[in-house]
Amino acid sequence: MIVLHNLTWSFIQIAFVFTYEFDIEYSKSVQLPCLYKAGPANYYFNLSKLWITIFTALRHGICAFLLIVFTMSSAVDSQGRIYDNWAVSLTIYLVLFYVSNVYLYAQTIHWNWINMYSSY
Repeated sequence: MIVLHNLTWSFIQIAFVFTYEFDIEYSKSVQLPCLYKAGPANYYFNLSKLWITIFTALRHGICAFLLIVFTMSSAVDSQGRIYDNWAVSLTIYLVLFYVSNVYLYAQTIHWNWINMYSSY
């Protein structure tokens, strides 16, 4: 059940955003092949950019984890119950879900109705 939840709320949005994103029309891309020189030159995807992305994800995860764990570690609700690991882990998951989606939306160039619908 947890895997289905992760698939529904994480993968599907990413798949919709990147599947329907495009830069220019096909006919113009054939006429102007110089627009895609960066791909074979590994300008956007190389080993250093991969490690930068990994460290950025680790930084986001560590910051979200520490911020939530330290703020909710001694939190008590109005009835005197202490928040347990379930509440902390759910909050961390939700924060990381929104952080990853905002990061994805900041990199999206082309927006259409499918991207807007999948973001909600």
